Amino acid sequence: GYKSESLELIKLTESYNVGPSKVERLADLRLFQYKFYKQFNDKDQMFEVASAIGSLKLNEAQNKEATIVISEEVGIQQQIIKSEFSKHDLSYKPSTLNRILGYFRLLQRINQKEKSKYLFYSAETLYSVHEFKRALTEYKSAIKEDLVLKSKVDLRLKSVDAIFSCIEFSKFDKTQEEVELEYAYDKYLALWPTGDKAQKIHQKLFTLYLFQKDFIKTQSTLNNYVRSYPKDLKV
Repeated sequence: GYKSESLELIKLTESYNVGPSKVERLADLRLFQYKFYKQFNDKDQMFEVASAIGSLKLNEAQNKEATIVISEEVGIQQQIIKSEFSKHDLSYKPSTLNRILGYFRLLQRINQKEKSKYLFYSAETLYSVHEFKRALTEYKSAIKEDLVLKSKVDLRLKSVDAIFSCIEFSKFDKTQEEVELEYAYDKYLALWPTGDKAQKIHQKLFTLYLFQKDFIKTQSTLNNYVRSYPKDLKV
């Protein structure tokens, strides 16, 4: 409970842990600081210390601990912004949203193997407060990263489905909407070329190119459709 005395000791300890050879000890101190400020519910200091942790080279144990404590906090912050969000006037606290996105950026640095997951969670947070255009960008980044890392949790299908919703709610002008739809259709068919939904998307993409009078892509879409549904070739 002796906060001011503890802060003095932290500052003193910090002065003895400077230099490349003492990075591991400094990381331990930062992790302690994070939990210290959490005990006093000092959100600003928690985020500041977390940012400092993200700039340090962590050992395996420290990396695991940092991932756990930061994930726990960002989960709490997500619940807060969802509960405070007003669908009536679409209001939320920008500071809370920025902090959540900042935490997810930190987690991307600390736990790079799960980067696609954190990009997806960032997108989900933006979607939850109706920031559909920003969410769309994050969903795209999540797909791109997941194709590289192939994370254990398959986020690609969820991301593509969410992108369709983002396009619907973003109220793009016609030209931009066509660009976004082309991306979504192409990405969906590249990942899942067959199935009932894919069959409908083939048709939508065909129609999109037809109205654009892009007959090379129109023909390409037909060719891809036939590869996925060879029994329809005669039709």
